[in-house]
Amino acid sequence: MDFLVSYTANVAAEITKYAFAPIGRQCRYVFSYSSIIETLKGKVNNLKTERGKMESKVIEAKKNGEKIFAEVSKWLNDVKEFLEESNTFLDKDIKEVDTKCIKGLFPNLCSRYQLSRKAEKKMVAVEELMKRNNFTKISEYVQPPPIEFTADENSVAFNSRKEIFDEIYASLKHDHIRMTGISGMAGVGKTTLVEQIGKEAGSSRLFDVILLAAISQNPDFSYIQQRFAERMGLTKFDEKTKEERASRLHGILERRLNDGEKILVILDDVWEELKMSDLGIPFSHDDSKSQRSCKIIITSRDENLCNKMGSQKIYKVERLHQNEAWSLFERIVGHDILTIDRRKIASEIIKACGGLPLAINIIASTLRNNDNLDCWKDAIGKIRRANFDRRLSTVLELSYKFLEKESDAQELFLLCSLFREDADIPIWDLLIYGLGWGLFQDTTTLESAFVRINVRVKYLKSTSLLLDGTTKESVKMHDVVREFALAVPSKDRHMFRVEAGSSFDNVARLNLCTSMSLQIREADDFPSKLELPELKLLKLETAFDGPPLVLPYDMIVTMQKLKVLSMYGIQIMSLPQAFKYFQELRTLFFDSCEIEDISIIGELKNLFFLHFHGCNMKALPEEICKLTKLKILDLSGCEELTLVPSSVMRSLSRLEGLLIGQFERWEVSIEDNRNNRASLEDLKSLSNLVLLEVHIPDIELWPEDLLFENLMRFKISVGQKFEYWEHFSDSSKILKLKDETHRPLTKGVDVLLQTAEVIYMENMNGFQNGLYERSDITCFLESKYLDIENFSKMKYVADATIARCEVFPHLEELRITRLPQLMSILKSPAESAPLQKLRKLKVWGCPKLRSIFSQSMVTCLLQLVEMEVCECEALEEIVDCEKKPEVQHIGFHQLRYLKLSKLPNLKSFLSSTNALAGDNHHAPCVRVGLFQNKVCFLI
Repeated sequence: MDFLVSYTANVAAEITKYAFAPIGRQCRYVFSYSSIIETLKGKVNNLKTERGKMESKVIEAKKNGEKIFAEVSKWLNDVKEFLEESNTFLDKDIKEVDTKCIKGLFPNLCSRYQLSRKAEKKMVAVEELMKRNNFTKISEYVQPPPIEFTADENSVAFNSRKEIFDEIYASLKHDHIRMTGISGMAGVGKTTLVEQIGKEAGSSRLFDVILLAAISQNPDFSYIQQRFAERMGLTKFDEKTKEERASRLHGILERRLNDGEKILVILDDVWEELKMSDLGIPFSHDDSKSQRSCKIIITSRDENLCNKMGSQKIYKVERLHQNEAWSLFERIVGHDILTIDRRKIASEIIKACGGLPLAINIIASTLRNNDNLDCWKDAIGKIRRANFDRRLSTVLELSYKFLEKESDAQELFLLCSLFREDADIPIWDLLIYGLGWGLFQDTTTLESAFVRINVRVKYLKSTSLLLDGTTKESVKMHDVVREFALAVPSKDRHMFRVEAGSSFDNVARLNLCTSMSLQIREADDFPSKLELPELKLLKLETAFDGPPLVLPYDMIVTMQKLKVLSMYGIQIMSLPQAFKYFQELRTLFFDSCEIEDISIIGELKNLFFLHFHGCNMKALPEEICKLTKLKILDLSGCEELTLVPSSVMRSLSRLEGLLIGQFERWEVSIEDNRNNRASLEDLKSLSNLVLLEVHIPDIELWPEDLLFENLMRFKISVGQKFEYWEHFSDSSKILKLKDETHRPLTKGVDVLLQTAEVIYMENMNGFQNGLYERSDITCFLESKYLDIENFSKMKYVADATIARCEVFPHLEELRITRLPQLMSILKSPAESAPLQKLRKLKVWGCPKLRSIFSQSMVTCLLQLVEMEVCECEALEEIVDCEKKPEVQHIGFHQLRYLKLSKLPNLKSFLSSTNALAGDNHHAPCVRVGLFQNKVCFLI
């Protein structure tokens, strides 16, 4: 009986516990209402603090050119959304809901109960967000885009160069040599040699970062520091003094060295002794590991200077031997053109050039397309008559004279001389200056002018008077060639460039000057009473490290024949009223200027090209709507711009080019646009557009009927702006899409996907069965580069079985990042031959991916040069040969770089039932090599 009583009591206690515990919790929602709300407030404040700390880290990482991990960005975005909801809940819902009843005499138990439950759920969400904030790293270094070194590998194939090349390149792999010097006379090939070293070091991944700068005779340290900062991807580099800039660079480079990276710095054309610390380079001869990872190569005409700067090894580049000089000349002009008569003359020309590669390059390039023997004889006669010191100038004069047969070629060559020494000269700038200056007058459209200038640039490069720039969008001019161009007499184009600190002592020449580039460091450097009545082009710039200088109005207003006016770093309080008389002005170029009142600009009725690159203005002047002849409006880099008037966009009906990639304050509603703010609807009135750079913050803003069908060149971002590393200089059609919704793409996006050469796509969660799953369009026909990231549902990058067109027919580079559901890169029939032009492949963070290629795909990858596969947990093999286990060999004959990292389940490079035990659990355990002697690489 006692047992029964005890048992009954225990059962009753348990029933009471489970029956009343929930009741207790429900009661707590009512009676502990204030405590629950205060606890939530405390947790929300803690979350705000953590978010603030993370945002500070992100800002610092971005300033240092680092790429933020997607999971960090997602955490910040989730926290932002949660805090917005919580603020609404705490600041609005709680106050609006009446928590008392019966005229406020008693608590409203129902409201308290509901609010407490919501608060407790939010506390659980806070805890989850706080748990996710356990990042050991929030960012990664981004490898800078490779420098496009222009040196021809054949140029160092001569024994006299190859020996030096081999020794220097070998020294880069050894710790004990930190600084190497290369000396030699002007035009002997020092720059060519050092660029080839940099090119080889870059392609072999010997260094993580390669920095290149031409120091020149008048070095501008702040300009060089800025170039270094751009290479490192620093988004903000606005320190005021060169010392502050140097300190910032030093800190960033030193941290990367301490993290194990290797850095190569190439300083070309050094004239005077300089300290690495002045440039921000962390360099010393101590024996720490980080210092051993920083290598310096300098070139100079002065061997003693190399020694003074601490070069441990110095190599002198001599003039070419006679047989090397002949080989160079023959390679340029071609073997077939060298008849017996020409061979004799060529031998004399080579001898007269004294073994200088620059002279041989230029004269050979000039003569190779000239089959008139008398011209060859005339050339040798003129070179012989000149003193040896003048022979390079004589060669340049001959080459310049031959440019007469190509219209505008001489003028374009002279125009290049107005840019700073050793500068990368943007072809875009040459186009705009040239059109305003009167070149290419027979071209009728912007696109035809693009074609013409590219033809002329190619021709000038073929004569060796211009060189390839560090990007495909630019060119360079050898300093010796530039000196000649500034001095050469011309019929109606008299060029003049004044460097900072120089004087205006050649008055007679100034009176004839039609084109001038004037660099000013201080306000006192502006010439007083400078009269240039014939000036057609003025390029006015402050020194890179100087403060903005006020526009010298008294000097400018007398130059009413100006056709081109370009200003860099000038402070413009107000353009004078006299500007309305500048009716011949065609090109007006403001670069990094501080602009206030320029309303008078509306009077320049004949203006064709207007540029505000990197200026600080907040609103585009409405008076620009009067410039009805305007063909190009460039607002790129104007980060403070918040207002573009709708009336301006609708008035510029002749506009062919619009660059407005930083602007994002587009009007959403056009029905009641009282602020006169431009909307994307306004772009529909620009029917002549062939060039467009624009950022659209949200795909919802894209009008359904905005199609951009006539664009020849574009750089368009939707959802997120371009990062600095997302830069392709050799592509004219670039598209970036980011959208976390499932909204369908607009027709306008479909049109761009058909012609875009470079495509970035992120968080496009509407795709599941690949990028070709929509059967109503044909896309990616011209794509050369494709970068897809964070597609949460995508199972295949492409399903060729449902595609209406050939899959990626021109794709050269494919990057796949964080696709959690990806099962296969390509789903295709066995008989298809996809990705035949693929050169580079990077796959990162795809946890369900089991293999990279099928066997049929591998047979098509004849061009694959680089492959990188990282953090794919389920990956078992690179090549899946299960359907054809009899495979003997797989060939990757062009592969030069292979990285396989963090692949815990990788068993072999290719699957083979013969090589692996497979499902036979009783088979003995045999260690199988990664490649199983079945993968061929060409070493």
